[in-house]
Amino acid sequence: MSATSVGSTEREESVGAGFAGADAGYAEEQLDDLEAGELSVEFEGQEPWDLLEWAIERFGGRLAISTAFQEGDVALIDMAYKIDPEVRVFSMDTGRLPQEVRSFMPSIDMME
Repeated sequence: MSATSVGSTEREESVGAGFAGADAGYAEEQLDDLEAGELSVEFEGQEPWDLLEWAIERFGGRLAISTAFQEGDVALIDMAYKIDPEVRVFSMDTGRLPQEVRSFMPSIDMME
């Protein structure tokens, strides 16, 4: 299994679910339960663009978006790139991705 990333700079990556990553040189920042609950209420009913914009502003280069190449993933990646062209995206390649997906990966600038 390998992690494939999107981005234009090389960084040491920490991979997790959804959003991930504390880079070398950054103190790892985590949300506590209270803050996560408050943010859930704040963003409820808002557009995905609003959450992406907040996350990119808050976490900057430490942010990475995971993709499983499902229906909405590419739309979220497109939104994130419009907010910050340097945003990182990764996918866990288990060796089971269909050829159609493998062929599509270069079109969204997937890094090896």
